[in-house]
Amino acid sequence: MNTDLTPETEVCPFCHTNLEEKSDRCKQCGAERVVGHINAQQRKKLNLFRAALFIILCGYFYFQLQEPGSIVLLVSVFIVGIILIVIVPHLYYRFKNKNNIIWKRKSSPT
Repeated sequence: MNTDLTPETEVCPFCHTNLEEKSDRCKQCGAERVVGHINAQQRKKLNLFRAALFIILCGYFYFQLQEPGSIVLLVSVFIVGIILIVIVPHLYYRFKNKNNIIWKRKSSPT
């Protein structure tokens, strides 16, 4: 009976080299482990979500310009809104895909 409790070694999916324990990069071929990968379909949804938020923000900004008020406040709200449009959807999909792990190899220049 073998009671040796050696950890299973992970193998690179591209070059099949044994990887060091908890390694995020293959020393042989340069493949990297990507945690929280967002696939192409989710990227499309992400861009549509951003576009919808941008349209809502522009509509709000347009209607607020019709009434007299502080332009500095409106510009600051617009800038914060743009920042949130970029960051919030990205963080949502990163959190949603936090367990989605893939291996990716960068293409070599020809």
